[in-house]
Amino acid sequence: VLQQLLMDVAGQSFAELMRELVLEPLGMQDSTFEQPLPESRWWGAATGHRNGGQPVQGGWFVYPEAAQGGLWTTPSDLARFVLELQKARAGHPGRLLSAKTASEMLSPSIDNHVGLGIFQEGDASRPRFSHLGGNEGFSSRLTAFRDMGVGAVVVTDWHYGFLRHRVFAGIARG
Repeated sequence: VLQQLLMDVAGQSFAELMRELVLEPLGMQDSTFEQPLPESRWWGAATGHRNGGQPVQGGWFVYPEAAQGGLWTTPSDLARFVLELQKARAGHPGRLLSAKTASEMLSPSIDNHVGLGIFQEGDASRPRFSHLGGNEGFSSRLTAFRDMGVGAVVVTDWHYGFLRHRVFAGIARG
């Protein structure tokens, strides 16, 4: 609903709005909300895989609800978003988000575990935030320490998250 409202008010596609308002300001040059993915970007897109290693027919699905599941991105670009949240919350000047907005996003509001689209983890001494992503053939997770300026992003071309969990376990072992 919010996606359609933004499009109606701005008179632009959701992909154009997100490019202008979020992706370009954050330097997320390898990301887009374009659906379907333009042929000019196919060279950089992985083919999704289902359980058993079977590729998704056509390589990937097209999701009309772009705001909910239509972001094409890379781990590096997703890390830029994480860093923006951390820096904005810390009050660094010139951020896309205000410190207040970033703090609201990273503060538990639902069941003491969910902020504004971001899940809260850890304890009061070392709070973390995370977000899972996934659609047919793909799985991702970002997690970061709220106040430490560190985190990790894992993006896989596998529908089930076991590979993602193994990568995070390796990171935790350090």
